[in-house]
Amino acid sequence: MVPLLISSQIREADAYTIAHEPISSIDLMERASKAFVGWFINRFPDKNQSIAIYCGTGNNGGDGLAIARMLKDHHYQQVDVKIARFSDKSSNDFNTNLDRIKQSSVAITEIKTDDDLPVENSSIIINAL
Repeated sequence: MVPLLISSQIREADAYTIAHEPISSIDLMERASKAFVGWFINRFPDKNQSIAIYCGTGNNGGDGLAIARMLKDHHYQQVDVKIARFSDKSSNDFNTNLDRIKQSSVAITEIKTDDDLPVENSSIIINAL
């Protein structure tokens, strides 16, 4: 069984890596997203499956945006992103990955506090909230 870490433990591990290895936060996010995409491709090789990635506006959302971009780069045909924008706050790494994904053909939908939730028909849902 793989142990799960709580959010404070993950932040601690990220901070340790950034402090002890010459890597920026955004590059660490890119590395983690690349590792996830490698795992995903091995388990879900059908590139025609519909994939929805739900993103918050913090670093988890930044990971989701990077994952969506990388899946599209690996020729997954039906990747779309739903951003839960429930405040004006967002992390710097989220904003960087938002700028990056806007240069791709990934569809992005923003969901705001008073919006009705969209109907979801994707085969795969990735939670990056």
